[in-house]
Amino acid sequence: MFCIKCGQQMDDDTQFCISCGAKAVSDGQPSEDYFCIQCGQKLLSDSAFCTACGAKAPEENNPPEKGHSATESRPEKAATLPEDIKPKPATKPPKNAAPRREAPPPKKPAAERPQKKQASQAAGGILSNMQRKHMLIIGGITVVLLAVVIGLVIFLASGSRSQDDPHSYYINRVVNGHLDNHQNMTVGVAFERFFTDFEWVYNYDDDEFDLVSFSGTMLRDNVPTPVQFIFAFTADGTDFDVIVLMLGGIMQDETVKNELLDYVFASTR
Repeated sequence: MFCIKCGQQMDDDTQFCISCGAKAVSDGQPSEDYFCIQCGQKLLSDSAFCTACGAKAPEENNPPEKGHSATESRPEKAATLPEDIKPKPATKPPKNAAPRREAPPPKKPAAERPQKKQASQAAGGILSNMQRKHMLIIGGITVVLLAVVIGLVIFLASGSRSQDDPHSYYINRVVNGHLDNHQNMTVGVAFERFFTDFEWVYNYDDDEFDLVSFSGTMLRDNVPTPVQFIFAFTADGTDFDVIVLMLGGIMQDETVKNELLDYVFASTR
């Protein structure tokens, strides 16, 4: 519905125009300009019907004919057309009418959205499967390469019993080995924690026994004292033992040797 005074579009249940304050179906004094209440088209001052939609003009714009009183014409003002024959409003609103809001585009059916969601989930599942396969392949290759590298490191660390590098082989055997009475810790860990300025040297005697010498420094009565242990391997090279202990350049007997070994291993636990 449109205001008959200013042509402003109004809701059907509005009593007064929000633009000019005129009553929805005005019965006030006539004015120069009137507008159709159905389509908002401006009416001529003496028009009885709207030239755009054919709706009847308001009473103020269509004064009663001569010989009839104003009271006799008022019932015609309240008369309205039946719902089934009411003229449709013009498609083009007047220039001074408020712009109509365009209806938003219709939303796609809800049934289509789950399909797209399922399709994206399926694509994500395929991609995840491919990624897992690639990760498994890469992980398998990495494990194989790591195993090869570890094998090479172990082989190089253990050395070879050939005469090409006996120094590293026999020293590593002692450093990573255990003495019979001290199986809780390797010789290398115990000696290198207890002594300072240490050094490992490989040698062999006239009987062609393989020997490993350990030289270091310890405090004896708060005095730095040089210490030397000599480890000898068996003829087949499978086992070794301490055969010599030198303290301050003096060879010690078996008792002192065992007591010092017990002290070294006990101090580094």
